[in-house]
Amino acid sequence: MLGIDQDVSSNYRNNTHQQLFFDDDDRVYLCVSRFSTGPRQPEGSKLVTYACQIDISTGNSLTPTKPIRTSTVKAGVAEGPHIYKWGGWYYLVTADGGTGPRHQVWITRSRNPLGPYEEAPEGVNPLVYNGPDPVIQRTGHADLVQAVDGQWWMVMLGVRQQETQLAQLGRETFLAPVDWAEGGWPKVNKGKIIGTTIEGNLPEKPATTAWRDDFTTGT
Repeated sequence: MLGIDQDVSSNYRNNTHQQLFFDDDDRVYLCVSRFSTGPRQPEGSKLVTYACQIDISTGNSLTPTKPIRTSTVKAGVAEGPHIYKWGGWYYLVTADGGTGPRHQVWITRSRNPLGPYEEAPEGVNPLVYNGPDPVIQRTGHADLVQAVDGQWWMVMLGVRQQETQLAQLGRETFLAPVDWAEGGWPKVNKGKIIGTTIEGNLPEKPATTAWRDDFTTGT
């Protein structure tokens, strides 16, 4: 198992998201979110973000694996981690709240890629949360990217759902501009909910209430 020491990996029930972060001093870190029942699982959490330094040539961990993000959102889920370095800080972006209506983007930062990571000031988190929006909801799993003209952007997943809670197209990818506010914290879409430039909503489709297959096709 890439980079995760045996004491932690033997206690995981599920593999989820992994990210490699290449620092400018040639050190490489593995950032991963996993379900855990082991002794290092923070109490009350379900999906925790861990990190360690690894040897990129072998995949072996060079430091103990440690939790770096324990979600404070009710669902106890911090997944889809990404580490970025900007202005001397390491920023950790995670998808918190689970995949349902509480899905949102959170950010913390540290002077060390292995933490500890400090919480953002009030008003920064959730960095993206479209829960109240009637069109685009369940936003999360975000990535930050800087374009060649210097402008920062965030790409993220979300769904356009109906009143029936159905989303015919499943998860779609959305893009929003990012500005770095005073104090070194990013602001997505000027702090507004993520909108869509697609005119009109998806047509309503009633939920399927019954399904039958008599297995006569030989499939």
